[in-house]
Amino acid sequence: MSVAIACGLIACVVSSNVQLLWRSADEQYQANHLDSAMALLQQIEELHPGDLPARIGRATIYQRQREFDRALELLDAVLTEQPHNAELMQRVGDIYTDMRAIPQALESYQAAKRELDAEKKEDQSGLLHRMALAYHHGGDFATAETFFRRVGKRGQTAAFHFDFGVTLERLGKILEAGESYGRALELEPTQPHARINIAALHQQYGNVSGSISHYLYVLNSPSTPEDIRFMAMSNVGAAYEITRDIASALTWYQRGLEFLPTMTFSGEFSAQSARLHLMVHVVRAKLGACIWEHSELEFDTLWAMVSHMQLAVGGLYAFPPFDSLLHAMPSGDRKAIAMQYSTKYEGSNTSRAGEPPVQHRFVLEDERGGSEPRLHVGYMSYDFSDHPTTHLMEGVFAMTDRRSTKVVAFGYGRDDGSAFRQRVVQTVEKFVELSTASFKQSAVQIHDERIHILMDCQGHTHGTRMGIVALRPAPIVVNYLVYPGTSGAKFVDYVVVDRYVAPPAELASAFTEKLVLLPHSYQVNYYEQVLNSPSGILQRSSLWESDDDFEDGNGAFVFVNFNKIDKLEASVFATWMAILRRVPRSSLLLLDPGKFFQGDSDESATSREVKRNLWREAEAQGISNSRIRFVPR
Repeated sequence: MSVAIACGLIACVVSSNVQLLWRSADEQYQANHLDSAMALLQQIEELHPGDLPARIGRATIYQRQREFDRALELLDAVLTEQPHNAELMQRVGDIYTDMRAIPQALESYQAAKRELDAEKKEDQSGLLHRMALAYHHGGDFATAETFFRRVGKRGQTAAFHFDFGVTLERLGKILEAGESYGRALELEPTQPHARINIAALHQQYGNVSGSISHYLYVLNSPSTPEDIRFMAMSNVGAAYEITRDIASALTWYQRGLEFLPTMTFSGEFSAQSARLHLMVHVVRAKLGACIWEHSELEFDTLWAMVSHMQLAVGGLYAFPPFDSLLHAMPSGDRKAIAMQYSTKYEGSNTSRAGEPPVQHRFVLEDERGGSEPRLHVGYMSYDFSDHPTTHLMEGVFAMTDRRSTKVVAFGYGRDDGSAFRQRVVQTVEKFVELSTASFKQSAVQIHDERIHILMDCQGHTHGTRMGIVALRPAPIVVNYLVYPGTSGAKFVDYVVVDRYVAPPAELASAFTEKLVLLPHSYQVNYYEQVLNSPSGILQRSSLWESDDDFEDGNGAFVFVNFNKIDKLEASVFATWMAILRRVPRSSLLLLDPGKFFQGDSDESATSREVKRNLWREAEAQGISNSRIRFVPR
């Protein structure tokens, strides 16, 4: 929007000099050179003292600079001269919305509505849109949706569809949100905000490759604003990171770091916030690529930013709890991050009265005519597919005693058509598909299944829908299996761990949940499936036989570490190198970071880069790179 349009200016300038000043002010405003635009507007006021559009323009700039008191002072002065100006009242409401002073914003909008009603203006779409945004920024997304749906056809602009999509997304109405962003692009194909949000939806809910093309479209468009361009650089890097193309991810992150100093920000906090978001990605990606040089110093710098901004200020969610598990840090700091991060889900999906949409009065019922009532246990996951979570959990579903327990699976991830997913569907008593349901609809469906205990098998990992859990759809909610750290959430009651993952004497206070300690390992597995597999199973005796590819003919010992490479820490690798130094001619076998099948001839740039980094690190510790070997998964 130009500053002239923002002021509501309509051909009210009379002098060519003033016209030239307005044109220049407009250009400076569009380029985000706000101080220059302000100086030009002040020149207009010197030529025309009390010029109304110039005063409103100055208020608009103050608002954008977040100098809200000065903006309100200007508009209040104008309103004393024009006390029935509904547009000015709406502008005051916009400033209060930006201040997150939502009651004052709604009061201003209601005053504007009374003026519009008195003028018998039937189409109040602009006002309804603004009120919807106020409710959205106040966290009342359900009421915001109601107001968005009241906006008439004339008000359904590209900006409207984008804003409505954001609200729908916050409600967990993912398909509707995508459709709303799509309608915004139909009206304005070059709108970068809608396209980047569509890309983010693809990235978060399973089609990561599809997200990359959208991000690149935004980056290649010359009209993309600098803040959106920077966001696209960061996001496309994250998308490449998910696809394990760490080399491309780091390339885009580096471009973001180089672009950052050229940007104009409204204040120092905005600039530091942008840098914080990007550095979170950079630090994580470097760990994934085994780039360990200066890693401790970089993390210390990052943590200082997180402490002073995310934890101290609030409302910023750049550093996620999962990343805290990747670093050696005090358990209290991990807990603080999880508690702060979980607040983004609290209250965002409540009803207007502030209460969750489900209430529980469940008792154990004998619904099958048996001798005893059954416990209803629900398992909720994004990864009911060919994924390690399902590989581990198959045995839980297969071995549960159905006489005492009813098992219901709630899946909201993509159906990959795999045999693993089909076995889950066939093994549980009921499989409920939630991929197209909103947070509230999902919570209601879980509640309708009369679930006593809901096992959240996602936690703070990729694909999480903690917004469902925040609605307390079951009397007891458990953090289970996938995320062995604390959720930090008031709405999660228990976490299943063991004495090795979470020694109670040391770490009980680091969890907001009560600890459920399993006697051996908290991590389930399904050995029955492996033992019944018709092929590919090695006998114990054959495990000691070297493959031809690794046969040295000298009886050398082969050590094995089959964790994913991105879970290999510098300290652990140093320990392996110390072992190899003490065992002559021995070697270390690692999973190949790029090859997934025996005979796979393709090798990515990422795979080559990771191997080079590990070989370089090994040689720095006195170990020949020939002793570090890789095998496909």
